[in-house]
Amino acid sequence: MSKINSLILLIKSLSKSEKKAVYVRSNLNNAPKEYITLFKFIDKDNINDTAKLAQLLKEKYPKAFFPAITSYLYSFILKILVDIKQNQDAVYSLYNSISAANILYERNLYSDYRAMLEKLICKAKDIENYYLLLILERMELSFFIKEGFDGLSEKEILDKQHKVNETLKTIRQINEQSTLYELLRFYLENKPTSNNLSSRQLFNDLVVSEMSLVSNLKHDVFEINKLHQLFQAHYLISTGDYRSAFNCFIELNNMFEQNRHLWNNPPAYYMFVLEGVLESLRGIRKFDKMPYFLDKLKQLTGYSIYFQAELQSIDFIYSVVPYTDTKDYANSLLIIEEYKDFLFSKRGLLNPQRDLQISLILSIIYLMTRDYSLAKKQLTHIISADTYESVWLFRLIQLINLLIYYELNDFEFVTSSIRAIKRQNRIKNRKSKIEKVLFRFLNTDLFSLSKTKKEALYKKFQAELDNIAYVDDDAMLLSKFDFKEWILVHLR
Repeated sequence: MSKINSLILLIKSLSKSEKKAVYVRSNLNNAPKEYITLFKFIDKDNINDTAKLAQLLKEKYPKAFFPAITSYLYSFILKILVDIKQNQDAVYSLYNSISAANILYERNLYSDYRAMLEKLICKAKDIENYYLLLILERMELSFFIKEGFDGLSEKEILDKQHKVNETLKTIRQINEQSTLYELLRFYLENKPTSNNLSSRQLFNDLVVSEMSLVSNLKHDVFEINKLHQLFQAHYLISTGDYRSAFNCFIELNNMFEQNRHLWNNPPAYYMFVLEGVLESLRGIRKFDKMPYFLDKLKQLTGYSIYFQAELQSIDFIYSVVPYTDTKDYANSLLIIEEYKDFLFSKRGLLNPQRDLQISLILSIIYLMTRDYSLAKKQLTHIISADTYESVWLFRLIQLINLLIYYELNDFEFVTSSIRAIKRQNRIKNRKSKIEKVLFRFLNTDLFSLSKTKKEALYKKFQAELDNIAYVDDDAMLLSKFDFKEWILVHLR
C-alpha cells in the first residue's frame, strides 16, 4: 500500500478527540502549512482521490513535494497517537518508561536507573504484564552483572533469579492457555464437520488438553483465569449448553468488573464476554435480560472507530435477534431502520467474520418480508467471493441464498448451486440431513402437482422432518434459521 493510501486510512480512523489533538499540536509546533492543509483536505473536505490531493496541494503550494509532505504528516500523526496512548494506556506508559530508563543508564545515572527499574517492576506486577516484567527483571540482573554485584548478597541474587523463573513459568502457562483458546475459536468459527472423524478428534483433543492444563494453573493470575473461563464458556456454547455457558460468562463478567485496571486497550476480551452473555441469553431465550448487557456494551466508549464499529455491530445483532428468533420480522425492519446509519456507512470498518453475521441477518429479514431483491443484494458480494469457504457461516449463507433464488423463480441457478454444494460436501466429507431434505424439496416441481398430491407430499416431508435424528451441524443450521418451517409453509 502506498504511503498516501495509508495516510488516508489513518486519518479516517481518527476519533474526534484525536483529530483535535492533531490540529492543536500543529499550532503549538508551528508546523508548515502544507502538512495541515493536506490533513484538512482528507479530514474536512473528505477527499480520498490521491491524484486530486496531489493536484490541490500543488495548486496551493507550487514548491511543495507531495511524497515528503505525505510521509511527514503520517509520522506526525503517529507520534501524536503514541503520546495520547501513553496517557491512556498503562502498557504504553511502561514501554515509554523503559526507554527513559535506558537513557538514564547510558548517561551513567545508575542510582536513578536502578530506582526507576524498581518502580517499573512494581508497576508491571500491578497491571500483571508478565512479558514486560520479564524484560525489567532481566534488565535489573544485567545491571548487577555490569556493576559487579555491588552490595548484593548471594541470597538476594538467588531470590531475584527465582522471581525471573516464576515469571517465566507464568508466561508459559499464559501462552499454553492462549494457544488452546485460540485454536478452539479457530475450530468453532471454521466449524469442522462433526462427521469428519479426524476433525472431531482434533476438537476433542483440544478439550482434553485444556482439562489437563487446569490442574496446574496459577489461579491467582487474571490472564490465566480469563483465558480458562473463556475456553470453557465458548466450548459450552458450541455444545448447546447455553445455561452453563451463561453462568461461566457471568462469572467472567464479575471478574472483569472487579479488575478494570487489568483491561486491555481496547477491551476486546471484555467485549467477547458481553457478546458471550448475550449469545447465552439468546440460547435460553431470555431476551428480556439482554438490554442490561447491551447497556454495558454501549458504555465502552472512547476507543478507535474500528472498535466502536465492532461494538455497534454486536449491539445491532442482539437488538434484532429477539425479533428474528421469534419470527417478528415486522419489528426486525424497525430495528434495521434504527441502525441504518451504522449499517450503511460503517459496515466497511468491520472484519469479514462480523460482516458475514450482519449480512446473514439482513438477508433473512428481507427474505421473510419478501423483499427478495434486497435480500439477494446482502449476499452477492459474499457468494461471488472465494475467500469465505472455510468459514462455517458461509455454509448457512449458501443455503439462504438458495432460498432467495427459489423465491425469485430462478430454478436454473438453484439447481446448479445445489450440484456445486453437493460436490463440495463430498470433497469435505460433510453430511447434513436437513440439507438433504432441503435440496430434495428445492428440486421438486410444485407447480405440476395437483392439490391432492401436494397434500400427500406435505405429510411425507412433515413426517421425515419430524423424525430426523439431527447431527451437530444440523442443530447449528436450525438455530440460525428454521428450514423445517420454511419447507412446510411452501408445501402448504
